[in-house]
Amino acid sequence: MVWQAVAIAAGAQLIGGLSARSSAKKAKNAEEAFLQKKYDEYDLPLWNMGKDRLIAERDEMIRAIELTQRNEKSLAEFKDKNNLRNWRHQLKIQEAQHQGQLELFRRSNFFADQAIGSAQEQAAMERFETRQQYAFQNDPPKS
Repeated sequence: MVWQAVAIAAGAQLIGGLSARSSAKKAKNAEEAFLQKKYDEYDLPLWNMGKDRLIAERDEMIRAIELTQRNEKSLAEFKDKNNLRNWRHQLKIQEAQHQGQLELFRRSNFFADQAIGSAQEQAAMERFETRQQYAFQNDPPKS
């Protein structure tokens, strides 16, 4: 009987150990299946979406940089055209002012030349009159 009790206990232990081993193996397989399912359904798609998002963000940054470059180029061209137009306008104004000053200078010279000519005529008349006066004084009166 003792042997039977020991044999039964050993058999129960063996069956319990095999059962525990089988349960642990099932648990391990279930955990591996869960982890594989989690990897396939969540982790890998999440990683792919993150990769796609990074690529999309990079592409958007590139588009933004290219747009900024185009806008800066357009702005520079606009400013260049505007500055050239303003420069030409200022040049026309300066040319008109210069022509006006030249015309004033010519008129001034004309009037100065007339004034000089008039002064020379006046001086010549005064000299003539002075000579006439001296000539008259030097001529003896005729009686």
